[in-house]
Amino acid sequence: MVTPLHGPQPEWWGSDEVVGVFINDPNTPPTITADHLGQAFGLTPAEARLLWALAEGKRLETYAEEAALSLHTVRGYLKTLFLKMDCNRQSELVRKATGVIRLAIDPR
Repeated sequence: MVTPLHGPQPEWWGSDEVVGVFINDPNTPPTITADHLGQAFGLTPAEARLLWALAEGKRLETYAEEAALSLHTVRGYLKTLFLKMDCNRQSELVRKATGVIRLAIDPR
């Protein structure tokens, strides 16, 4: 499947007009991880793990505790996610993340 990727793209891609190409073996169930989300959106590993946790429905406080991070640090990651993914609300972040997850699982 080929789909446009919206939002700011890394400078080294050379263009803001970018598409994602998803290839999968129909006989093998897909596996997607926080790393895949990080690659799709140009995130650091820490930002990708937070985005994954939000997509799973975790609260910031819960994620901070489980990741042994301060809530202040997690909120800093969240602010960076808003900037990188061109969002203003957590629900927008989750919508974008789950869209990528859905595409990876069922690219029809």
